[in-house]
Amino acid sequence: MKRVKVVFRATHYYRILGGTEACPHTHTYTVEVACAECDEVGLSVEGLKAELDGSLLNDWKGLLYPEPTTENLALSIYALLPRGKVEWISVQEDDLVKSVYDGRDIWVVLLRGGTGYTAAVGVKGSMDSRGFATDLRDLYRLLREEGLE
Repeated sequence: MKRVKVVFRATHYYRILGGTEACPHTHTYTVEVACAECDEVGLSVEGLKAELDGSLLNDWKGLLYPEPTTENLALSIYALLPRGKVEWISVQEDDLVKSVYDGRDIWVVLLRGGTGYTAAVGVKGSMDSRGFATDLRDLYRLLREEGLE
């Protein structure tokens, strides 16, 4: 299995979270795709990079759900890639969060740069109507309770 990887910078905000997340802010996104036949997939991913680099993700017409979360980006990009040629896709936002989608299940991984730990939650099935696979605020609460934050 080979991989195609692109990195771009884009701006986004979350309408429903409030606070600083409700204000437009910029991140570096890393998209990685595992594929058996990567030529066509690579061209598609490079085209998406050109389209998304420097953009406001909230305005991207390719989003399947309203909020530009990493899990929504992973599902949305996966849907645009050549059918049957992709094993999985991951979308990582800085060193904060990463989502992996394999066409069936979505995994959201919270990352903590420099602290040496990662907390992961696997979410199977559908996303909510906004584009969140799970309420990450609940995961942050669990991290605090365990003394990991």
